[in-house]
Amino acid sequence: MFEFVRAHTRLFQLLLLLLIFPSFVFFGVQGYTQFTEGARDKVADVAGNAVTQTEWNGQHQRQVQRIRAQNPETDPALLDSPEARAQVLEGLVRERVLQVAGRDMHLAVSDERVANAFRTDPQWAPMRNADGSVNKDLLASQGMSSAMFVAQLAQEMQQQQVMRGVVGSAMASPATARAAMDALLQRREVSYQLFNTRDYLTKVTPTDADLEAFHKANQAMFRSPEQASIEYAVLDIEELKKGITVPEQQLKDYYEQNASRYTQSEERRARHILIKADASSSADARQKARAEAERLLAEVRRNGAAFVELAKKHSQDEGSAASGGDLDFNRRGAMVKPFDDAMFAMKPGE
Repeated sequence: MFEFVRAHTRLFQLLLLLLIFPSFVFFGVQGYTQFTEGARDKVADVAGNAVTQTEWNGQHQRQVQRIRAQNPETDPALLDSPEARAQVLEGLVRERVLQVAGRDMHLAVSDERVANAFRTDPQWAPMRNADGSVNKDLLASQGMSSAMFVAQLAQEMQQQQVMRGVVGSAMASPATARAAMDALLQRREVSYQLFNTRDYLTKVTPTDADLEAFHKANQAMFRSPEQASIEYAVLDIEELKKGITVPEQQLKDYYEQNASRYTQSEERRARHILIKADASSSADARQKARAEAERLLAEVRRNGAAFVELAKKHSQDEGSAASGGDLDFNRRGAMVKPFDDAMFAMKPGE
C-alpha cells in the first residue's frame, strides 16, 4: 500500500487539490477569515447581544482620551492595564444588561423629555450655550456629534428608568414603618429649667489659686491658633517671556528632538452597516446575509445620503445602529484587519 502511495504521489496531490479548491471557490478566502475573526471578535454575550472586541477597544480608547484630556499627567500604562480594560468591559456589559431590561420592559424616552432634561438638569449646564442649545464645539472635542449626544442621553435616561423601577419598588418592614410614623405622630411632654450665667456671677468668688488650677487643667481653651508671617515671590510666566527670545533654529531643533510629544497616531471616523452571519449558520443563511449586504451596498452607492437612515433601519450592530452606524474615531489596529485596511484606504466621504 505504501509503495503504491509513493509511486503515485503526484496523483494524490492532484486529488487533494480537486477536493480543496472548490471549497475556496464557494466560500472564498475572505469567508474563512471572517468566520474565524467573527468568533474571536465576540468577548461577551448579554441575552444574545454580543459585546465585540471592536466595541470594547473603541470604548476603552474613548475613556483613555477623556481621562488624558482631564489629567494629561496620567501614566498611559495605568490606563492600558488589564484592570482598566476589565472595568471598561464590565461597564459595557452593565449597560447592555440595562438596555436589554429596558427593551423587555418596553421603556422609551421621548424626544421632548430628552430636550427638557437637557435644558433643566444642572449636570448638563456645561454642555449648554447661553441660548440653551448644545455646545457643538465641546461635543466635537469629545469626538461626538449632536445626534450621538442625544442618543447617549436618551439611552442613559432609559437606563435610569430601569434602575428607578428596582430602587423604588423596595418594601419597608413593619418595624421601619412604625418607627417613621412614631417619630411623626407621637407626642412627648418635656420639662426644663434655664440657668442664666449672669444670675450667678456675683455669687462666685474664685481665688487666684483656683484660677491658676483651672488654667493648668484647661490650657487648650486659652491657646491661640499658631500663626506665621510669610513672604513669597510670584514668578509670572508672561512677564518672564518678555525677557526671553529663543532663536527659530533652536525652537526647530527642540521640536524635532521631542516630536513624539506633539504628534499622535492617525485616527479615522467611519460608519458601517453590519449584517451578521455567524460561522455556525447554515450556508443558506450566510448566502441570504450576503445578498442583503450587497443589496444595501447597491442602495448606498445609488444614494450616499441615505446611509445614516439605512444603518438605523437595517444594521444589526446594537452599539452603533441608533447613531446611524457611527463608530467614532479609531486608530489603526483598533478594528479587525479587513475592516481596518478598508477604512484607512478610503478617502473622506467615500
